[in-house]
This record gives sequence, C-alpha cells and structure tokens, in this order.
Amino acid sequence: MEVDADKVYRWANHAGHEFFGEGVIGKEASDYFDGEQETYDTVEPLFHGEEDIIYLESWQRRKDNESRLLAWWCRVLKDDEGNVVGALSTARDITEQKRAEEDLRKREERLNLAMSVNNDGMYDWDIPSNNIYFDPRYYTMAGYEPDEFPGTFEEWAKRVHPEDFAQTQKAVEAYLNGEDPKYDEEFRFKAKNGEWIWVRARVKTIERDEEGAPLRIVGTHTDITEQKRAEAELRTQDERYRSVLENTPTIIFIKDLNSRYLYINRYWEEIFHVNREDVLGKSDSDLFPKEVVDAVRINDLKVAEANRPIEFEELVPHDDGIHTYISVKFPLYDASSKIEAICGIAPDIPERTRLEQESLK
Repeated sequence: MEVDADKVYRWANHAGHEFFGEGVIGKEASDYFDGEQETYDTVEPLFHGEEDIIYLESWQRRKDNESRLLAWWCRVLKDDEGNVVGALSTARDITEQKRAEEDLRKREERLNLAMSVNNDGMYDWDIPSNNIYFDPRYYTMAGYEPDEFPGTFEEWAKRVHPEDFAQTQKAVEAYLNGEDPKYDEEFRFKAKNGEWIWVRARVKTIERDEEGAPLRIVGTHTDITEQKRAEAELRTQDERYRSVLENTPTIIFIKDLNSRYLYINRYWEEIFHVNREDVLGKSDSDLFPKEVVDAVRINDLKVAEANRPIEFEELVPHDDGIHTYISVKFPLYDASSKIEAICGIAPDIPERTRLEQESLK
C-alpha cells in the first residue's frame, strides 16, 4: 500500500484491493481504522523525515466490515530533493495469531484457577476395591450426565483414545509402583457425542499402606481441548511463516550479537552456494573478506545501539563479482525484552549490481 504525504492511498497491490476493496484508492488511511488508535502519532516521525522505517500494529476494517489486526512495516518515500512525499507499507494479518496467543494466555489462567475453585472434574479412587467416585463436573465436561457410567478403572480406560492408552497406562503403573513420584498426563478422552476431548490428568495420594503403596488417590481432569487447538494453530502458523522465510527469493538471516549465524534461509544457501550446516554457528569473519566483515559489523552494532530497524546499503562478494544489497536490519528480543540477535532482510539490487560491475571493468 502507498500513501501520499496526506496519508491518502495512491496505490495498492492485489492483496490490498482484496482486503480494503476496490474503492480504497483516494481514501484516507484513517477511513479504515477500527476504533480509536494512535496510528498517526506512531508514524509521524516517518512523515517528518525523522525515521525511515516504522513498525506498528493497527486494527483495520476489512471490506466486509470485519475488524482485523494488521502488522505494518512502513517505509518513507522521498523525492529527488529529499522531501517526504509519502510512505510505502506492507501489512500482514495477525488477527488469528493474536487470538491464539490470547487464548493460550487465558487457558493458563483458567488452569491455574481451576484447582483453586474446584472447577476441574475430580475423581477419588479406592484402589483395593477399584471403586472410583467421579464428581458431576467430571461427567459433564465430556457431555455425559452425572453418574452416566459406573465409577471403575475399566470404564475410564475404555474412554481413553487407543493411541494414548499405552502411554497413559504405563504412567499410571509407574506412579502406583513408586517408579515415578508424580502423575501428570495429557491424553484424549471420548466424549458422549463420540468426539475426542483433550484432558490433563493429575493425581495426589492421600492414603498409603504400611509399605507406602497408594491405597487411595484423588485426581482431576482438566479439559485442555481449546489449548491443544490453539497450540496446533500456532504450530500451523509457525510452519507457514517458516515456509515464507524459506521460499522468499530474498536473503534472510539471524545472527547473535557476536555475529554468529543462528539462521539463514534457503535463498541464502542458494545464492552463496553453501549448505546451512556449514554456516550456522560461524561468524561473518569465517565467511567473508575482512573489509566486508568490518562494514557489516558496524551496521549490526548500529542496529543494536539504536534498538530499532535501520536500512543499509551493503556490498557483498559473490562468484560473479560484488553484489549490492539494500539490507533492512532489526533487533530480536529474548523473553526479558533484551536484544539477543539481529535479523536482516536483504534483497539484491540487480541493476545497481550490474552498473557497479561494469564500472570495475
């Protein structure tokens, strides 16, 4: 998407028209904002010429009026005299990702609360008699009426998914035999409607015989089906993002703060004619001439010091000569919000590369 200095859309690619509708050209960007937001305040440094690239997240109205969260990378556009004339932006819909992350967070809260408010399905197993008391919540979380099936180990066992039963049974026996001090398992449990729900089962021994063997244990079933679905969705999204990284015809890499490569994409391998295994763990000094290493290192340090994305023009040698790259580098953070790595996206500029090679002849 491209806007002019007044933040009016002047150009959109096919995806932009698909999202905002065919009438987007000529409309102000704020026409598509959903709710009060500080998007314009965030991008002001870009339009004042103080920043070249800005990242932001903004809720936008799609053409069907559905609100979607978009992740924007905005790059300033300037004329030949250096005046800001607009911005060129790319956007990715991260609504489902955010919802999945929020769902996981809520699931964790619910799991922590469940034990304190006794909202889990609870069972009380008298092992010598094989009598088990299942409380009403134990039944209803799987769609059964309270006391719909007898309270025995066999009734529980035949509702465990066949693919999960062997591991679950092994864990039960290990706990009862004292081989494992705890029992905390996740498995599929058959609901009344025939579908499978995921449960997390935990137990505590409250009575033992003279030799220390469990006589009576109390446990809980927690429904974690939605958590499992959210985890599966996140895995799917991770696979999609990795597929994008791996199949993009642009160099993408991640280096730690000592310039050691943590990741390179497939295009990096192809264009430099190397195998990933031969690059990961190595630094620029192991791969490139010193003058290239020094220049690249300076740029990496600038990004770390500025703590924001910066665009650089970098020259890198290839088998066919020097290539010019417009590298956008930005920091990556660990769980404590400290910079742990530098990521770079570096498209080759073929025409500039060709002219520079001709000038060297």
